[in-house]
Order: sequence, then C-alpha cells, then structure tokens
Amino acid sequence: MLRQFDVPMTTTHVAAHFAVAPATASEHLRILTGSGLLRSFHRGREVYYQRTALGESVAMPTPSACAERALPGEEQAASLSA
Repeated sequence: MLRQFDVPMTTTHVAAHFAVAPATASEHLRILTGSGLLRSFHRGREVYYQRTALGESVAMPTPSACAERALPGEEQAASLSA
C-alpha cells in the first residue's frame, strides 16, 4: 500500500484505488499514520496522506538496506548459487 503514495491521496482516492470501503481505507490510513509511515495534511476541506521519510525507506528500500535485512543463511545461499 505504501508504494501507491507517490502522490498525496485522500481517503476516497485510496478506497477507490484498492476497491475497498472508505471506512476500511480510513482504518488502514489511521494505522499507517499512527506508525509514522504516512502523514496527513489538509488542503481545503480534504485530508491528504503522503509517505514520511520512514515510509519512503520502508516502501522503496535501497539495495544496501535490502542486504542488511537478509535473513540468516540467505547470504550463504546467495554465495553458493553464484
């Protein structure tokens, strides 16, 4: 879901994009905002959501970050297949 926030979106946009009820989208947005992965801001009467820096790092990890997250044994398996 985080990868979809390349541009700010409202609850209505999120609900339509994922084909879920607005209440379901709202609950997911509340959790993601509460965990620091998204931030909300007002533009007129609408509330928009966009990724935070933490959300960016989770949604779009760098190759070095992926290597750091390797599970035990993965680096050994990778070296054996090379």
